[in-house]
Parts: sequence; C-alpha cells; structure tokens
Amino acid sequence: MKCSELTEYIVGKLITQKLMIKDRCLIVGIDGQGCSGKSTLSQNIKDYLIKSGVKAEVVSIDDFCNKRAIRYSGELPCWEQHYYNNFDYIKFERDILKKARITGKIEFSDFVLDTLEDKYTKKLDVSLGSEGILIIEGIFIFKNEFKKYYDYSIMLVVETDEQLRRASERDIFKNDSLKVLLNKYNNRYIPAYKLYEKIDNPYSFVDLIIDNTNVDMPNIIK
Repeated sequence: MKCSELTEYIVGKLITQKLMIKDRCLIVGIDGQGCSGKSTLSQNIKDYLIKSGVKAEVVSIDDFCNKRAIRYSGELPCWEQHYYNNFDYIKFERDILKKARITGKIEFSDFVLDTLEDKYTKKLDVSLGSEGILIIEGIFIFKNEFKKYYDYSIMLVVETDEQLRRASERDIFKNDSLKVLLNKYNNRYIPAYKLYEKIDNPYSFVDLIIDNTNVDMPNIIK
C-alpha cells in the first residue's frame, strides 16, 4: 500500500469513529520505535483531515520531556532511566489525556523543554474543540495507565537496521559522532523500548499495526 493510500485508509477509520463520538474530541494515539515515522504519519493524517473539513491537532509526548538532570538521574540502568524518567508523565496525563477525555476539548498553552538547550523556552499552544480529532504521537504513549484514554490506536514497527540508518541521518547533529549516536540507540533507546513492550504490551492493545520499514510502501500487519 502506498503511503497516501495508508493515510486515506486511516482517515476513513477516524472519521467513522468520530461520527459515533459527538460530545468530545476523538483521541488517537500513534506509537512506535524511534525513527519509525510517527511524526510524519501524524502530520499526514492531520493535513488530510483538515483538507476533508475536520479540525485536527497533533501533540507529541516529546514536548513533555524532562530536563537532562532528571532524564539521567538515579541508579537505574540507562535504558530504565529512559523508560521511567524521560517524560513528565504526570503533566502529560493531566494536561492532555485527562483534560481531552473529561472536558472533551484541549486548550493548552505553556513553555516546554527545548531539549538541545535544556531550557523551557519552547512555546506550545494547542487548541481544539469537541468537534475535532486529537492526534497524540510518541514513544511510551500506550503505557498501561494511559490506554483508557484512546479511542483509536496505531503502532508503527520498523526493522532495527533501518531504524539505525534513519537515526544516523536524522539525529546526527545532536551528537558528537555517529558512534555516540549508535551507542545511545543500542544501549539506551532500543532496550528501553523493549522494556516498554514487555511491561505494557502495546501490540495487544492497539487497533492497527503498520510495518513502516519501507516508508514508500507501508504494510498493515494487524
């Protein structure tokens, strides 16, 4: 299936879901390994929805990242630090998931972390009424305590070799060298995601699983 066909297929599913939920915004989650294509798919879906006359917003859990001192704190192995400490899960749940579910809409305006500067200087504004579709994307968004908030859920999977290839192109500017980058993925990010898979088993929860190893021809496997 072509990427454009996948987007059209998903949008059809979401519009059908929204017709059954009229009193609040529809909450959609898109999770997957690092570099699996979550942000791109989320934006494609948002753009298609808006062109179809449906209001939509994207929120990334990356905007709820903790400062470096917290992310790397404690005596846990580095991959457990990443799973447990990387995000401000309390704020993410309170200000996004719970608010959208209970009030039926989202009004969020705050400074979030610029991870390169490690300072709260990045402004995030999100506004969406009950008639819209809220797309939440990022890793670990289907932790067990968050599953109850989603109306429709999607997982992206990608082969490890392709994940590392994409990382070497996308994230190299954040690190001193390719070696440092690959060490982070192999020793921190990938083991953390395996821990997430073991603890939270997101694959058994989601509505749709997509193999996105080939971004030009993604394949629905569930």
